[in-house]
Amino acid sequence: MKLFNILTFGAAAIILASCSSEVEKTGSTNLKGQLKNYKGGVFVLNYLGMNKLDVIDTIDVDEDGNFDHKTDINELAFYRVSLGPQNFFNVIIDKSDNLTIDANANNLGSDYIVTGSNENDRLNILNQNLGKLYGSADSLRGVLQNAQASGNAVLFSSISQQQNLLMNEIGLFLKSFIDAGPSSLSSLAALQSLDPDKDVEYFKKVEQGLSSKIPNSPYYLDLKNKVAQFSRLAIGSTAPDIELNDPNGNPIKLSSLKGKVVLIDFWASWCKPCRMENPNVVRMYGEYKSKGFEIFGVSLDKTKDAWVNAIAQDQLTWVHVSDLKFWSSAAAKLYNISSIPKTFLIDAEGNIIGKNLRGPSLEAKLAEVLG
Repeated sequence: MKLFNILTFGAAAIILASCSSEVEKTGSTNLKGQLKNYKGGVFVLNYLGMNKLDVIDTIDVDEDGNFDHKTDINELAFYRVSLGPQNFFNVIIDKSDNLTIDANANNLGSDYIVTGSNENDRLNILNQNLGKLYGSADSLRGVLQNAQASGNAVLFSSISQQQNLLMNEIGLFLKSFIDAGPSSLSSLAALQSLDPDKDVEYFKKVEQGLSSKIPNSPYYLDLKNKVAQFSRLAIGSTAPDIELNDPNGNPIKLSSLKGKVVLIDFWASWCKPCRMENPNVVRMYGEYKSKGFEIFGVSLDKTKDAWVNAIAQDQLTWVHVSDLKFWSSAAAKLYNISSIPKTFLIDAEGNIIGKNLRGPSLEAKLAEVLG
């Protein structure tokens, strides 16, 4: 199984939409090989931009499925070999590469191999290993769902532990893969399976590795921008200040709570998981408030009535603020919020000491920090 036919970085994706413009051709690259089950015709080679798919060339294939074609490549980048919008795979190509492509025209995305460059050798290793690991994860997920449906608590607990071990194995593989080639575009692909909240140092490592190799590439510039965003909200960083109005229209700053351990809780009345978590947060607030714990609730609601009614219904007695701008909330943009619930725990000095803490994980962290 081949992965990474779409490359994403956090919430921003490489959007692969059709486009008729062409990239300037300055180099010479040779592509040869065979498309099994293809009786002649052409395939399209596209350049994968950050927000577009540019046509580079159309390559003739003979009646036996063979092709041998020189094409002009402008830059080291991700490209796409395509027989149609649902039948394609991505490849890394550099100027003057000589690549051999062997693929099955009936299913390009899952049956192909590209040889002839270190970049594609690494991409093959990445795809093959993640294909196996995520295949195992899918199998465990099915067993876990069945155990939950049947009420088998023992099996559910056992499979959950296996899942955690497998996810840890995936993380270790990805980190080892990046460590072996931080300046490789294949490492850029590997980043999409890492969590920038936990592994920002690996995003930094690839950004530094690519800085001299492709300093003007849109891939590098996009990653550089995201690393800056991730670093700003990394564990140990000072939490950006927020100033929004409370339900009475009074402006309140996050920094006004300095000296307390504060949970910044992004939520909304319409967010079912948020509302389901609220009873746990209420309980922990009651337990730790006297020890210096406070909550700064930032709502992504659109109407005041829905917001204040939810506060009353769930008995949320802590600090609440909102600009009632939904996903356009200034605070949500400041903290790169793309889904809720989302939490940040900051210490008495205003530094971020935890992210996405809920339920048992939040309780454990509060016990560690506040005793």
